[in-house]
Amino acid sequence: MASLYEYVNLLFLLDINAFVFSIQRAQDARMLLRRVFESIGRIDTAQSIAQWRQSLPHWTIPEFSAPDKALQTTEMFHPLLARPVANSLSVRDASILVTGSNMAGKTTFMRTLGVNAILAQTLHTVCAHTWVTPLLHVRSSIGRTDSLLDGKSHYLAEVESVHSLLRSKRSDRQHLFLLDEMFRGTNTAERVAAAYAVLVYLTQGVDVVIVATHDLELVDLLGEAYQTYHFRERIADDTLSFDYQLRAGASSTRNAIALLQLKQYPDEIIANAMAVLNRAEVPVVPQA
Repeated sequence: MASLYEYVNLLFLLDINAFVFSIQRAQDARMLLRRVFESIGRIDTAQSIAQWRQSLPHWTIPEFSAPDKALQTTEMFHPLLARPVANSLSVRDASILVTGSNMAGKTTFMRTLGVNAILAQTLHTVCAHTWVTPLLHVRSSIGRTDSLLDGKSHYLAEVESVHSLLRSKRSDRQHLFLLDEMFRGTNTAERVAAAYAVLVYLTQGVDVVIVATHDLELVDLLGEAYQTYHFRERIADDTLSFDYQLRAGASSTRNAIALLQLKQYPDEIIANAMAVLNRAEVPVVPQA
């Protein structure tokens, strides 16, 4: 029978005719096939989102408000952390200045805000108990670095990154701007002055700015335009620990020199650093 079919197929070109008829039928049903393809895609996406939601400690469906300088979320956490610490934030008619010591959680908090803002507007899922914001276009300047091949210093990379945020300000969309340690590649006086000018510019209108910094001078310079929050650390028994909880107000602690001490830097270095920090007379360094 197979041999007979081969001869008949050679004579009447059955396979080719079937192919031509199939192509014609597919063209006639193109719109129907497209709807089937899109429906299967939506079902597959919904199934993946549902499975991911089930793996989260808690989640919520976002609420979107009219364009306004406001952002409210409770018990928000980062979905990629194995043991995340949840934080809440309420913004109204102001932006946010986050201060705190090294490794206290400032950058992770900003990334948590950014990723949840994107998840809210794409997967309609937020890693939080509540999330109420306008539709926000997320732009960030985090983790800049220099480039030997491109001939860019760290500061130049920062300047270009922040400039891209300034350009996006010209659009009609409402933005969530996230900035980490602005202009740290330059001297303190110019860094504070430039950061102040940029932050005043970015917070104009309904755009919301979240900035992390070690420069406490910005707290007084920015005034009521920015609400101040901080993360803190605890040093006890030669151990540095963090609770990663966001608190209102500016940071009142530092841990940079304490970290040197915990890493067993020479006592002479610690003493000289503390003397300068306390604006005391720097001990004379003994000659070798």
